[in-house]
Amino acid sequence: MKQHLQTCLMTHGTCNRFASLAGTYRPSRLIHVAGDGNATNTVRLVDGRHATEGGYATLSHCWGGASFLCLTVDNESALRAGIAPTNLPLSFTDAIRVCRQLGIPYLWIDCLCIIQDSAEDWAAEASNMQNVYSYSVLNIAASAARDSRGGLFFDRDLEALESVTFEITAPWKRGAHGDPIARTQDINIPAGEYRCSHADKWRQVDRLPLNRRAWVVQERLLSNRTLHFTGSEIFWHCRQSTASEATWDLEESGFHIGYYASKEVFGYMDMRRILSRIEVEGMGSSASQDLYSAWAALVGIYSGCGLTKESDKLVALWGIIEKMERLVGDECVAGHWKKHLPQSLCWSTNWRSSSRPRQWRAPTWSWASVEGTIVSCLPERHVQALARVREISAPRDANGSLISGRLRIQGALFAVSFVASESEKSFGMDDDDSVTLAGVFTPVCPIINWDEAKTTDAFAMPVVSEYSRRGGRGYWDDGVGSGEEGEETEYDDMDWHFLVLIPTGDHGVFKRIGMMVCSFDGHSGGMNGEGIELLKTADQAKDVMMTRTSDSWDGGVIEIV
Repeated sequence: MKQHLQTCLMTHGTCNRFASLAGTYRPSRLIHVAGDGNATNTVRLVDGRHATEGGYATLSHCWGGASFLCLTVDNESALRAGIAPTNLPLSFTDAIRVCRQLGIPYLWIDCLCIIQDSAEDWAAEASNMQNVYSYSVLNIAASAARDSRGGLFFDRDLEALESVTFEITAPWKRGAHGDPIARTQDINIPAGEYRCSHADKWRQVDRLPLNRRAWVVQERLLSNRTLHFTGSEIFWHCRQSTASEATWDLEESGFHIGYYASKEVFGYMDMRRILSRIEVEGMGSSASQDLYSAWAALVGIYSGCGLTKESDKLVALWGIIEKMERLVGDECVAGHWKKHLPQSLCWSTNWRSSSRPRQWRAPTWSWASVEGTIVSCLPERHVQALARVREISAPRDANGSLISGRLRIQGALFAVSFVASESEKSFGMDDDDSVTLAGVFTPVCPIINWDEAKTTDAFAMPVVSEYSRRGGRGYWDDGVGSGEEGEETEYDDMDWHFLVLIPTGDHGVFKRIGMMVCSFDGHSGGMNGEGIELLKTADQAKDVMMTRTSDSWDGGVIEIV
């Protein structure tokens, strides 16, 4: 892997865009590990500002349940005097060996470089994670180790590293040979000799213990280069290339990582690619749309990972959020980007396993308020806003934890009742499921996902509509609440995304309990016939609205907490 590191440092423009900053930035503390190639020499804690010999590496590892040496207020002086590697767990000593083999003089390990019994130091360092990982020479990932005792190196079957070599005799261009994948990928592969290995390898990397940790999502995304140490082989991933012991650098040879990558690798690569593009070209409309889509995908990956402390839900993303805020000129409020409202409110949960955390950590309109994987149903194309965000705020403390959260949103509000089988937590999965909206209308194909316990009676606020074009004349809401039929449009159907709410008991204040998507079939009269008229005129919930503008489609303003 030393060859890949040197190649990347010398030739990869994308990976070295901020090399001048990386050459001068240092974390507050580092472990000085310079020495010969073994890991027996004493190491010591030093101030980052005195680390002038060269760059530093970072270590991503699972803490697990093991007990090991950590930096504390009482032992800081002793660690500065020297640390015997025999007092460190195997993952740490293996990382020291890797640094020495690669000629990297310093190593950053969270538990040895952040004072673990100082809340003030922890908050200050946690808010600086963006820089710690962004400016490191290399991130060393103990991917297969369940805790710090697992180490980086394992006995393995070397025959399994063998790969298949083949030759492409003529250039393979996008859409050639009637290949369905080629038609959906930007591919231009020149003729030549190639080597490939099993398609499932990167999926296996993403299933390893380390990569199921929520904190590692940020570490993988921010690092310019990562070495994944697994039980089968070592994997290399930088912003410009991907490789393993069994393969050559596939991307530089013409292959796109998507041929054998998991959805997690896709998510990281998409976000990296978009952020790199914005760093060079600035924020355009296309980049904006791509960025918010990539963020939604990243939230899906992140929310499926584990956290030791429930309260760290947004803290563990703070480094990424800070970088995005700086690059795109937008503000992230409780995990939602202001310029992507109200669409970003249209998240849903994995209905089989979602729940609220034991202690409050985010308002109910935020995906961070839920334990469980977030399944994005964000509409992106041909979207019309049906509600208007009047005010949104979620002040946070120094390390990114929320203090409170408030959303004031204007739109129509309808009484809604649900009937479903007792065994299901999601509606729309059974022929017997039904939804009655505004007391009179049952929409087509309702799908409701609950954030927590389901209910039979609630309120629904339409947030956005999403349509697909085909042919005919459709209802067009040219803004928020015009309620007028618009220009000639082609449509097949329209999906409406509703927040499902219940009152808190305070006047005009609600909490979110789920998300509902209803399809209105343009060919069954639902879009421009009786269904829309009922939606436009329904006024079932006016007694709980704070304000109401006559009988127009534009509804009142409510607060969601």
